[in-house]
Amino acid sequence: MDNEKQDKKVKAAFGLAIAEMVVDELKSDEEGYLIAKEALSLSWDWIEKEDVSGETLAEYVDSPTEKDLGIREEYYDNNQNMISALVVLTLAIGLVARFAYDSEGNRSRPTPIWETNEESLHDIIKFASNTKSYDEYRVDQIRDLMKNYKNMEQKSIGAQF
Repeated sequence: MDNEKQDKKVKAAFGLAIAEMVVDELKSDEEGYLIAKEALSLSWDWIEKEDVSGETLAEYVDSPTEKDLGIREEYYDNNQNMISALVVLTLAIGLVARFAYDSEGNRSRPTPIWETNEESLHDIIKFASNTKSYDEYRVDQIRDLMKNYKNMEQKSIGAQF
C-alpha cells in the first residue's frame, strides 16, 4: 500500500474513532442511532478492505433516502449534544467517503463530500468536544497512537533501503 493511501486511512481511522466516542449521544433517536452504527461499520470496512464504494458511504451524509444522517438534525430540537455528535458522525463518514471516491478515481460526488477533507479532522474534534461523551484524554491517546503508527511505518520502510 502506498504511503498516501496509508496516510488517508490513518486520518480516516482517527475521525472514525472520535465518531465512535460520541455516537451514543444519538441513542434516544433509535432509528438515527442504528443508521449511524451501520454507517460507521461500513466506514471501518472501507478502511480494512476497501470494499465499500464512496457512493454507498455518501448516502449517509447527503442523500434523498432515510439513510441521510444530516437531515436528522431537524429531529433533535436544539439538543446541542445530539447535534454536535451528528456533525462529528457526518464529517467522519464524509471523510471516509471522500477517500473511497479518491481511491476509485471517481470525481462525481455530492458537494458535502467535496467539502470534507483532512482539515475536517479539526472540526470533528471541535464538535466532539461539545458532547457529553467527549474525553480529551482518549482523544490524545488516539492521536498518539496514530502518530506512533505513522512513525513506525516510516521507520520500517526506511529500514528496508
